[in-house]
Amino acid sequence: MTDAHEIDLDETVEHLITLNRSHVEGAGALQQTANRISAALAHPGVVLAILVGSLALLVSHRLGLFDGLFAVLAGEQGGFWVSFAGLIVAILVLSAQRHDQLLTLKHSELSLQIALLNERKIGKVITMLDEQRRANPLLPPDRDAEAEALAQTSDPIHNLQRIEERLRGA
Repeated sequence: MTDAHEIDLDETVEHLITLNRSHVEGAGALQQTANRISAALAHPGVVLAILVGSLALLVSHRLGLFDGLFAVLAGEQGGFWVSFAGLIVAILVLSAQRHDQLLTLKHSELSLQIALLNERKIGKVITMLDEQRRANPLLPPDRDAEAEALAQTSDPIHNLQRIEERLRGA
């Protein structure tokens, strides 16, 4: 029984890999670049470096170091500091969103894997019940086309392609 479960799990993992690969390969060069940049900026080390750099700039400004530079950058309204604070907030939001997105992706992959395994198990149960029905001398040994159809597991890649075709046609 373990061998069959491992085969089902291996096939499920292969389906997930194929779906993920097609998703990544389907993204354009600009989208792939944006994904790489957002992944790099969302790294906690980058956020920490920006916060430490901001603190260093603030301390150097308070100590009077580089006053000429700060006067040029800040302008009369202090626009530099407002823009810089906006950048920090945007990076922090991006970091939080990226983290949540990765968690959501892991959850959806796990849900898909469980659904595919359950579908295979249900197909096996239907097949076994149909075999028992045929073996029972009190019941007619006729073929049950509906049970045979329900016992077949679906191909998630084929189903996804059919959905995409229907969406394009609609």
